[in-house]
Amino acid sequence: MRRKRNRRALLMTAIVAAVIATSAYAFTNTIGGVTPPSVGSGSGAIGGYTASNISYNLNAANAANVDSIQFNLLNATAATTVQIQAVTAGTWYACGAPTGVSPMLVTCTTAGLTALAANNLTIVAKGP
Repeated sequence: MRRKRNRRALLMTAIVAAVIATSAYAFTNTIGGVTPPSVGSGSGAIGGYTASNISYNLNAANAANVDSIQFNLLNATAATTVQIQAVTAGTWYACGAPTGVSPMLVTCTTAGLTALAANNLTIVAKGP
């Protein structure tokens, strides 16, 4: 009888020790080198740009094609990245860096764009 009690006590001690060891490990674990892991959320106002003096430059040999679109962009800097879309759900065209003084001139080459297809001008600009 005594042997059974000793075995049970030894078995219970081993189980308790295993539970304590794994619990301690769970509390000291790190994820991505951060202890404890962090998460956050925030919001802020988005400043916009104002486009003006929009000009569609037609191809000299075939006026049905639009070679480029130019416009002035208020609040732009030389580091502002600009893209345009002239056809709804169509191709996005990268533009050159804004030049001059505010409102800065932006020129976007629109290879393959036709005047017939152009139906909507969307300008997206991201500052430095």
